[in-house]
Amino acid sequence: MNAPRRPCINPRCRRTFKRETGEPEAMEVCCGKCWRFLPVRLTRRYKALRARDRRIDRQVKKLQRQGRGARPSRLETLTAQIDRLHEANWREIHDFFHPTEKPVGLDTFLEEMLL
Repeated sequence: MNAPRRPCINPRCRRTFKRETGEPEAMEVCCGKCWRFLPVRLTRRYKALRARDRRIDRQVKKLQRQGRGARPSRLETLTAQIDRLHEANWREIHDFFHPTEKPVGLDTFLEEMLL
């Protein structure tokens, strides 16, 4: 039996991707065509966060090769911070394709008062 396919994050896009075994169910993906529709600031931020993550991994491996392990508390803090920044960036990407249905703030208040 084939595993169900994972759809692109854009609801108007019909592309799907193979779901690998062991992947989390909630994992979202964006196809290349939809990725190019995103604002440049979001794609640049995503790229910068990935580069920062790779740089930290390289530095930790270098310290381990030299016999000087990185402090676990410092490493956990850095990992948690980068994960939080990745999640915030992905939330913005998700929200770009899934806009809120009602305006937030003053617009909502004015809309309720007119009804």
